[in-house]
Amino acid sequence: PASTATQTSSFGAGDWKSTPASVNVLDRDLLDSRQVRTLSELASNDASLGDSYAPVGYYQNIAIRGFPLDTGTGYRFNGLAITGEQRLALENIQSVEILKGEAGLAAGVMAPGGIINYVGKRPAEVRNVTL
Repeated sequence: PASTATQTSSFGAGDWKSTPASVNVLDRDLLDSRQVRTLSELASNDASLGDSYAPVGYYQNIAIRGFPLDTGTGYRFNGLAITGEQRLALENIQSVEILKGEAGLAAGVMAPGGIINYVGKRPAEVRNVTL
């Protein structure tokens, strides 16, 4: 699901092959085609992701490479830290960026598994008309 070309994500620009971590960007088309609605469904599509805590009707926590994400620092929304102890509607998300590995390179002190960044939908380009 991740592109191997040079792209820009919230974790920086450059050639992803030269970074010591793995970055997956799941865009809106991929989320729609797989009908992903929850973090648990997102985790079921990747072998390195798993449920760490996912009771029905409560917040869900993900483990990356076997390490549960810290609910205080492991989740980001547009690059800003959010608490993981909340339900976030994936319908309002443009893409989900998953950094596996050295999350400290991008975000300071973190769990060794990685970090998840949600990128919110942006307004579509609309022509301006002034009267």
